[in-house]
Amino acid sequence: MTVRHIYISRGVARTVTMSTTLRRFSMSHFDPSSIILEGITGSTAYGLATPDSDVDKHGIYQASTHEVLGLFPPKETVVTNDPDITYHEVA
Repeated sequence: MTVRHIYISRGVARTVTMSTTLRRFSMSHFDPSSIILEGITGSTAYGLATPDSDVDKHGIYQASTHEVLGLFPPKETVVTNDPDITYHEVA
């Protein structure tokens, strides 16, 4: 799946196109549809990316009620290294 992100850096709108698949997430139980807010950070956000740069993303997600009220609470932070993504749980 190809995803196109548009972000604003120093008042200039920029576009990044990247290819991603759900199987690249290291946490198999993580539901990408629970993402509330996601942003591009790092060198891409500052307009300093080179052709070898990766796209770093940070965001927040909402765990399901079942996870929040269950015996095994959700992870507070989900981190993957390929691609570089960090999501924080909002509860």
